[in-house]
Amino acid sequence: MNLDNHNSKCNEVNDIIASFPGIDTPMICLHTFSNSITDPGIRGTDLASWLSDWHSDKWVAVCEAIDELIEEGAVAFLDDGNIYPTGYQGAIPQLM
Repeated sequence: MNLDNHNSKCNEVNDIIASFPGIDTPMICLHTFSNSITDPGIRGTDLASWLSDWHSDKWVAVCEAIDELIEEGAVAFLDDGNIYPTGYQGAIPQLM
């Protein structure tokens, strides 16, 4: 991924996390690529495995963007797998 695409993907992923605090990585991937990935109707680790198997390039791009955001201190990845904007203290909205 070139630098411009990488920065764009980080910004897009950060925007999704800000809009859906507590979202997990597989759902971020579905949101990010909603125009090219049909939601298979599974969630959590099953969705992560499916994305890794069937859409590995997109899965890796989202994971790399999240890693970068964590390194920058922009987001926090919790033990339960949910991701929040750094400093988030509000309610957790429901996803799909």
